[in-house]
Amino acid sequence: MGLYVLLGRGWPWREVWGLAVHRYRGSQHVGLRNIIGTLALTVALHRQPSIGHAWEEDRSDRLLETIRNGAHLHRTVAQNRWCVTLADLQQFKRLVFQAVRKGVIKPTERDQFLASDTRVGPSVYTVVDQFVKPMTRAAGNVSWALMKHPEGLLCDVFITHAWAEGIYEFVDKVTQSWPRGATAAYVCFLSYPQNLDISDLIQSPRESPFARALGSSRLVIAVPNHVCSIYSYIWCVYEAFLAFIWDKRIRAAKSPVVGWLSMLRVSCTAFATLGACILILMSQATYYGFTADFVHLVRQIRLVSIILSALCGVCIMVFFALGKHAWISCQIAILVFAVVVEMFVAADLCLNGATDPPVICVLLLSILACGAVEGDRRQSEETCRQTQELRRGFAGTVGASEKIHAFSSSPSDLQNILAEIEGHASVNAVDKVVDTLLALGLSGKELRRVTEHVGPLGNVSVWSKALFVASSGLICFQCFQVYRYRILIDTSTLHYILLGVALLEAILWPVIFLLLPVERKTFAARCLPLLLLLSPGFVGLWGCFPYDATAHFGVIPVILLITLLGPARIAQIPVLGPAAVRLVFARRPWRTKGSGTSFEATTVPMPGV
Repeated sequence: MGLYVLLGRGWPWREVWGLAVHRYRGSQHVGLRNIIGTLALTVALHRQPSIGHAWEEDRSDRLLETIRNGAHLHRTVAQNRWCVTLADLQQFKRLVFQAVRKGVIKPTERDQFLASDTRVGPSVYTVVDQFVKPMTRAAGNVSWALMKHPEGLLCDVFITHAWAEGIYEFVDKVTQSWPRGATAAYVCFLSYPQNLDISDLIQSPRESPFARALGSSRLVIAVPNHVCSIYSYIWCVYEAFLAFIWDKRIRAAKSPVVGWLSMLRVSCTAFATLGACILILMSQATYYGFTADFVHLVRQIRLVSIILSALCGVCIMVFFALGKHAWISCQIAILVFAVVVEMFVAADLCLNGATDPPVICVLLLSILACGAVEGDRRQSEETCRQTQELRRGFAGTVGASEKIHAFSSSPSDLQNILAEIEGHASVNAVDKVVDTLLALGLSGKELRRVTEHVGPLGNVSVWSKALFVASSGLICFQCFQVYRYRILIDTSTLHYILLGVALLEAILWPVIFLLLPVERKTFAARCLPLLLLLSPGFVGLWGCFPYDATAHFGVIPVILLITLLGPARIAQIPVLGPAAVRLVFARRPWRTKGSGTSFEATTVPMPGV
């Protein structure tokens, strides 16, 4: 069955039920398909990523067909237009890969990279010295950005990084974090003319090409690496400082997570368990008949699977709360959770049949939710790695001269930047801004205001796919329940109003959620446990009209309202607001003080272009 899913052929219902009822001897073939599918996905998860062959436009003679006057070009093209596109970055990665294969880029004493490695690659230092400088020198001492686009491209994304990361790692992280609708990005080692002396352009940090590009951007992407914190470099600190005083949004870049393969592997495991349980139960029913003893046995299996599912769910939540996403125990708990959940679904199918809509809803939700939980684990694992990379070697940046830990290859640059930062009214908040980015994975005016009101919240750059899938399915299921048990029984006006509200909520919830910025998605997802208030109806303890009215005129509208307001507005509600936000993010609700730091930036004009 896993192989069927891999090939996109869907779920072989006819084969499963045919084997279960009439041809039990063919069950080993179904099990073999599941094993092949799971093994194929496991191999795909652990293989080295492929970079691919060079394209026609990647040939060096195509890149160097026009020799330009680099000095003249960089004096006439606006500095905030020295930018490259995402396609340029991906082409650059292919070119570097080909240069490594041909021996043009070689390991050095400082950078002992492996030529066979396609995940990290040579460092930016090595690539600049052995590849960018020779290529751009042959093109007329122009930067890579203006070699590709001599007229320039207006910057709308600014990339801040430390040059210590591997080039493949860098391009992959930028690609993964590239904002929707963005056109061009300022990448210093590609935007700066490496063979020209333009030191006069950076004598004043505020008037440097870096500052001008950052002033034009709408987003700053901070790219962490496995070597050191980017905020141990003074230019990265200065870029964070400018992003703060100009109210620019900062996002920490993440590595691409091959989450869908891992999610599909868990779903294949769930499919395998479901198929095996159905085959075993139906074969026993075919042989012994649907006796009272058999029904009692199936009900016992269903009860045991419910208990085991709850225990596995608690274990998974504990692992997630402790940040132990990479532990093998957490991965095993998720696989066991998928197995026992499908045991429950198989028992439910045998008792109620495959035509009962609630059973089908539970079946689909279980498959999707099991895969989504694994997706959450992989995403959280990457977030923990990202935070560790940003913190590695970071011990504060500015504040007072005796506490400076950032460095620069140019002593004059260090002095000029420190003079400007330390002379600014917001100097004491710069470290706090960096701390916010390290803790939350994002930094922006709204998030800083939330942190000021409620204190630290943990990383808000990820949201739970499992909660979103489960909530969307439950809201749609609740809508169906209204139609089935209200409209089909009593076609009163009140019931039609209830159905209209239920349909509207089922449509609005996923649309609103998916259009939110990521930090609001995280907040909205953490509010979804409010749906547990409706659990009595899902297990059949309470299902009358007052229950449906409570769900669609009370619980679900409250969740939608909280989602629309966001954490910043809710935190401004006196007394209860900050406590509610802290509670949603699993923090101690009642505190005597906020974060204690004001994040109001002093208005500073951006440099002219």
